[in-house]
Order: sequence, then C-alpha cells, then structure tokens
Amino acid sequence: MMVTEEERNNVLTVSQVHEVGLLLGKVWALTRVLNQASKIEHGHINNHTVRAATTDVMKSVEQIKAILGV
Repeated sequence: MMVTEEERNNVLTVSQVHEVGLLLGKVWALTRVLNQASKIEHGHINNHTVRAATTDVMKSVEQIKAILGV
C-alpha cells in the first residue's frame, strides 16, 4: 500500500502524541474544576480562580490545535 504525501504529512511523532495526551488530561481536569465551580453558590467561588482555569483551558486547546495543525 502506497502512502501519499498528504498522509505522510498527517503523521504525528510519539512526543507530539504524548504532549497532546498530557494537554487533553489538563483540559479535562480544568474542565471538571470549572463544572464543579458552576455548581457552587456564587458567593463561595473565587472568580479569579475560574478566570485562571478558563485561560489555562483555552491555552491548552490552542497548543493542541497547533500540534495537530488545525
């Protein structure tokens, strides 16, 4: 079976796969924190913590997109 140039360009290295896995784990964990925070009464959550977690999620998603080339 012949591999096309496009298929060859779509291959990730082991380190890229590992990095994406770590980033997905981070996104998953931070998303759980944000989901739990949304369930807590407004007066009991630190808005700075929510903003920081949201920023971390978005940065991780951007890193994943950069690695995957999307």
